[in-house]
Amino acid sequence: MLQRIVLCFLMSICFLGHGQREPRKLVIEGTVLGYNNDYSKTIFKKGAKIQIQGSLPDAMVSIYDSKNRALYTDRTGKGGEFKITIDLDGEKQYLVKYRKKGYGTSAFSIDIQNVPYDLYEAGLYLKNVELILNNFDSDHPLDKGESFGKLYFDSYASQFQFTAAEYEYKTKIFQEEDRNNQADLMIRSVEKNVHLNKNVLIEDKSDIADDSESSKRRNRSKKRPQSTTISLDEEPQKVDLPIGIIELGALNFSPDSLTEDRLKEFESRIDVERSLLEFDKKRAKTDAEKQVIMLREKLLNRAERDLENAKSFIQVQATQLATQKKLTLTASTLVVLLLIIGYLLWTAYRAKKRSNAIFKEKNKKINDSIDYALRIQRSVLLSPEEIEKIVPKFFVYYRPLQNVSGDFYWFSKVKNYTVVAAVDCTGHGVPGAFMSLIGNNLLNQIINDKQELSPGRILDQLHAGVVKTLNQEYSLENAQDGMDISLCVINNDNLEMQYAGAMNPVYVMKKSGIEVVKGTIKPIGGLFRRKKDKGFEETTIQLEKGDRLYLFSDGYMDQFGGPENKKFNISRFKDMLLEFKEEPMDYQVDKLDTTFENWKGNTEQIDDVLVIGIEI
Repeated sequence: MLQRIVLCFLMSICFLGHGQREPRKLVIEGTVLGYNNDYSKTIFKKGAKIQIQGSLPDAMVSIYDSKNRALYTDRTGKGGEFKITIDLDGEKQYLVKYRKKGYGTSAFSIDIQNVPYDLYEAGLYLKNVELILNNFDSDHPLDKGESFGKLYFDSYASQFQFTAAEYEYKTKIFQEEDRNNQADLMIRSVEKNVHLNKNVLIEDKSDIADDSESSKRRNRSKKRPQSTTISLDEEPQKVDLPIGIIELGALNFSPDSLTEDRLKEFESRIDVERSLLEFDKKRAKTDAEKQVIMLREKLLNRAERDLENAKSFIQVQATQLATQKKLTLTASTLVVLLLIIGYLLWTAYRAKKRSNAIFKEKNKKINDSIDYALRIQRSVLLSPEEIEKIVPKFFVYYRPLQNVSGDFYWFSKVKNYTVVAAVDCTGHGVPGAFMSLIGNNLLNQIINDKQELSPGRILDQLHAGVVKTLNQEYSLENAQDGMDISLCVINNDNLEMQYAGAMNPVYVMKKSGIEVVKGTIKPIGGLFRRKKDKGFEETTIQLEKGDRLYLFSDGYMDQFGGPENKKFNISRFKDMLLEFKEEPMDYQVDKLDTTFENWKGNTEQIDDVLVIGIEI
């Protein structure tokens, strides 16, 4: 059922000459008016007329393409006037919407897909468009932006037509179905302007005297094809055309039907007609014959122009087709490459996944082995409770680089002597831990079992034991493995300390300051020692109550860090010990740890760290 369309659309459409058209552009000019129509007041009425209020300024008129993209928007002036101009770039369907705050939103569509090629190229101009908006807030679809109809080109009639939209809308009670009077007015408006809606000849400017003369030219035939055409005068003088003239439709063609063979056919026929025309020019005597000659010449000129345009069109299409083929080939190649890369990545991912699984399993076994080595190493090192029985006041700052360490501490009490050692084995981690087990076992044999208490002889026997255990006399591969050590033997009766060291010193903190007792510049283990060596030197120092001893490996001093990423070095280590020389042992170990962490920062730890402190 065709419901009553609320919006009145009054339109006159003109296709103007060269002076007013813009090539390949659609121009729409018109006015927006306001009206009032309350649908609720028509319940018991057979019909109700709308009330026009006048022109509407500041209304927004927009045109959209088939993808609902806004192409152009204009705001109406004080008199409600507007003008929209867009490029004709191949789009065939448009939607015009107009709205204003406090009023509804209305729309109509424009279909130009059947517009002939020559008119499309010359441009379209729609003028005197009158649009109206309802200021009553209704729920009618036409007040909510729905299209109330479509303006389209009728190729059979060679003119624009309008068809109203149909809506399913609730019928008013006791109200007879009324016709769409507003759409009818628009249709009648289009019909009244039939003479403006006809397809016209777009000639050279030299062939057009003025707009009025151009508007007289129309093709009366309703069977005109949708292609480039030629229009004659409305009432041409009847004359007998010479034999050989080509019929009017014979030179017509559309871009959709262009082929190279067809163009050659047209070119051949044009050449024939041109020869005939030149021949007939010489025979023409009467005015009627000359008029026919002029019409034939215009026809041939137009056909030649169209032929050249068609050739250009074919060339452009060929170029585009070649480009498209290249793009297709490139895209296909790219897809194949992507598939190959994807396959390779997938294969690599699977291989990596398998490798990761194998690595994870092996890593677990290694970690299990390291954990077991850690338990073994901890079992041979004395616990804090056991050390406290030997030395009541002490601390051990022990920080392995990995789970297990190449540094180890050693405490023992033999008779009335206290023996303390800080040992730094070559390497760290598992290799260093193996060396520490060897050194720990040898010290137990030399001191605890044999009860050797001379620090020099203890180191001589430790060196001999390492060389023998590692078979260093016969294996160059193990010749560089060994250890550095600081070893103190303290007589608990008279507080006399005997010291011997391999590469490492011992610091004795007295009230007057730090006394550095250096060891022998020889390591434990290796083949560089000769039989003429006198062995490890011993140093005797008299201690007093309250003195403190510090034994250590080189890990603390060699740690990189600080603002300039340098080593902590021995001088900073001495200054740190002097700062807290009066502090208790538990404070000192905390200070050592805090200072080490602050200095290291985000830098990785580079070696095992061991510092032993004893208070006499």
